Amino acid sequence: MQHTFNIPIFTTQPRDVDALAPDRRTLRYTLAPVDSKQPVTDGRLKATPEVDLTNYKLNAVLDWISIAVTLPKKHATMNVGRAIKKRLDQPELGGARVDPMVKGGSRYTNEIQIKLQDPSLPRFIKILELLAHKYEVPIENGRAEHRVMGFELAIDIHPRFSKVEDGDELELGLRRVQMSELLRKHFAPQQIFSSGAFTHEHDWLRYHDGEKHHQVVWPKRKRRPKELNQVSKLLIAATDPNLHLAAPVNATVYLGKKSRPMYYRLQDKVEDMRDRNGEARVKLTPTDRRSRIEVTLESKTLVGATLPEQLDLFSVDDFAHKGWKLLRKAFFTFEFATFRDAGDGKPTAEEVEVFKKTGVMGLKMFEQGKNEIDRAMGTRRDDGRLIRRIGPRGHSVVFCDLNDRVARALKQMGEQFRKG
Repeated sequence: MQHTFNIPIFTTQPRDVDALAPDRRTLRYTLAPVDSKQPVTDGRLKATPEVDLTNYKLNAVLDWISIAVTLPKKHATMNVGRAIKKRLDQPELGGARVDPMVKGGSRYTNEIQIKLQDPSLPRFIKILELLAHKYEVPIENGRAEHRVMGFELAIDIHPRFSKVEDGDELELGLRRVQMSELLRKHFAPQQIFSSGAFTHEHDWLRYHDGEKHHQVVWPKRKRRPKELNQVSKLLIAATDPNLHLAAPVNATVYLGKKSRPMYYRLQDKVEDMRDRNGEARVKLTPTDRRSRIEVTLESKTLVGATLPEQLDLFSVDDFAHKGWKLLRKAFFTFEFATFRDAGDGKPTAEEVEVFKKTGVMGLKMFEQGKNEIDRAMGTRRDDGRLIRRIGPRGHSVVFCDLNDRVARALKQMGEQFRKG
């Protein structure tokens, strides 16, 4: 008998899908033995979401790119910004903001940072030509000298309207929130677990419901057992399913502090923060609403290599020629969760509970916490050997179909950036 389970999709603020019955507003999973010969997943059960990815369209979007430029002479950043705006002359697209390189520094400076919304190579060429001719910035490799400081990269996933019978807007909304939930449950960037980054409680997976942040935390005034003094409090807390919190679909899910040079946001996007005129929130039409995952990389200093430079993005030209498809692993990795078989093909209840709340990432922290505790306590396996450290992927397996679709979207984005 094949086992299944449902993850309820709930809201704490008004949403279009509130009109659907709660038993329809779910993400359903099917369990089956892992088809793998890897010892780490041997005998485990893989949870596959009952979602047809062909019903969705994926778009990769560069929201903005930021560059640093050193001018031969000091200028008012406001005047440089006005000159760039006039040169671009594209009011229908996002503008360019010019600031001093040093936050809070004088606005009359020669060290400037330019952040271009809706970036493309043709738009940047106009800016760099202006900087070379009007402000006499030295030329390097055919462009005014500059360094890439950061960018924001997003994957937008829209339900295909053509695949919804009779254009049913409620069905369209249901498919959207199912995808928003799927992204949260299967997102698992590899570098976080291989490098140990993002394990401080202020960096860890959390959500904001419009009022405050919620996340797994170590209970206040509770002491760790002496044997576990070297184990992170966050990892110990993650072994308690009751401390994992499920995010309502209307909440924004975060990973990484905003002050970090790299952080993530996941949203069920039904409105934009601002329109082109800078006005307040704008509600999106049913066909424009989407599931979004975005990563922001932004270095704050010119000392050493910037984060984009560490990815071989040294100039804006590199965004057009970089193998974005190959960089998919650096930003967006999705995985299937697997569970221990508790008997008769049924999964272990506490692992399912954790996954329902915080997805693959929460389950990895749960497994990593238990592994660290066992190692600290000197727990041994049945054969008498000490328990080995769990690997970065834990017991997850790659979500190839979704990863491949994201890679294709990134490749297309690079081509669009080049053409403008």
